[in-house]
Amino acid sequence: MFVKRRFIFLLAFLLHFYFSKIFIPQKLREKMKYSKYAPMVARYGVSFVFLVFGIWQIVNPQSWLGYLPNFAFGLGMNPLTLLILNGIFDFVIGLSLVTGIFLRFFSFLGIIHLLGIEIFLGFNDVLIRDIAIMIVLFSVFLNGKDKWRFKKK
Repeated sequence: MFVKRRFIFLLAFLLHFYFSKIFIPQKLREKMKYSKYAPMVARYGVSFVFLVFGIWQIVNPQSWLGYLPNFAFGLGMNPLTLLILNGIFDFVIGLSLVTGIFLRFFSFLGIIHLLGIEIFLGFNDVLIRDIAIMIVLFSVFLNGKDKWRFKKK
């Protein structure tokens, strides 16, 4: 299994390297500047995660019960309601990231939210993913408003 994964990764890398050399001439590759799109890609990418997770938690909260920490069941609130509220919160963060409205405020809330998830769930298979999302969200926070956000005309 491990050898198969390494082979697929190596094959994908070689194909990417080969086709990028064929289809993009050297002079054009030197002139291309994609770094200006990095803030938009990071913002839209992390917003997709928050929007999808928010919608999934609202539509099907039962499938998320396993991710609730034990203390959440003793809060006196229905755990499904808690998950729906969390889904709404995630959706609002994702919506803010897509539109760019109150970007720093909601990206900061998202960082705190993910930090809380990481602390209360402990080390598991989801931790590494959440750390990566939090790092991208931190870069969105540091960047702030970009030219691709919605603006009043």
